[in-house]
Amino acid sequence: MGAAPRGDHPLVELAGVSKEFRTPPRKLFERAQTVCALTDVSLTIARGESVAIVGESGSGKTTLVRQMLGLSTPTAGTVRFDGVEVVPRSRDLGWLRRRTGLVFQDPYSSFNPRRTIGQSVAEPLEGSAIPGDHGEMVRAVLERVGLPHDAATRYPDAFSGGQRQRIAVARAIVHGPELLVGDEPVSALDVLVRARVLDLLAELRREFGLTLVTITHDLGIVPKLAERTIVMQGGRIVEDGLTADLLTAPKHPYTQQLVASRLRLPGTTWRG
Repeated sequence: MGAAPRGDHPLVELAGVSKEFRTPPRKLFERAQTVCALTDVSLTIARGESVAIVGESGSGKTTLVRQMLGLSTPTAGTVRFDGVEVVPRSRDLGWLRRRTGLVFQDPYSSFNPRRTIGQSVAEPLEGSAIPGDHGEMVRAVLERVGLPHDAATRYPDAFSGGQRQRIAVARAIVHGPELLVGDEPVSALDVLVRARVLDLLAELRREFGLTLVTITHDLGIVPKLAERTIVMQGGRIVEDGLTADLLTAPKHPYTQQLVASRLRLPGTTWRG
């Protein structure tokens, strides 16, 4: 099924979404346990918006984004993308794959070492049957993210971690998505390289009019990328607001703890 035409609805909409996982028993005769990764989560993300989803490990950030991208089936609730309900495993989600892109956390495990960079970056074009000269599209996007002209013919081990993450960004945008999701996109990089990749993501968002969603546990990068911040704890959204307001005057006790712990680190500025 194809996506519906654009309307006045949000680009992403979650209504009452919950997600439970069954964990295997640890002992003989012990019953399997149910873990609630998300509990009654509702939110909307407007087209063109830049949002950070923050919280400690296990807070539900990644599970939430997997619902947005149709990578996991919610236990309850509904997910819509541009007004179309996302139902994993029950219908063709090719239309959703064409309109979304994902940058993973680890730049070293993101690529098949036996495939050239050109082959890896072209995967979204091939998978979505995008018309045109794929080779030229790959070369153009690699140049846009600051890679040398011969990058497409080389293999992943020829590049540094920062370069690989730029390649990962290129692969995520080569097919012209509307929603770009970064799952801890700079956490594996050193400070200087991290700043350059953050600048690149911000530039691409403005240049292509992307809706940007960034998952992170590092509040220090949030002002660089996001106008709005969603704070998660225990599978629930505990605070949602403008980044500047949330970082200077957090309302929820958990958000206050996050901000306070970040402020104790030396050399930190909320302006990135």
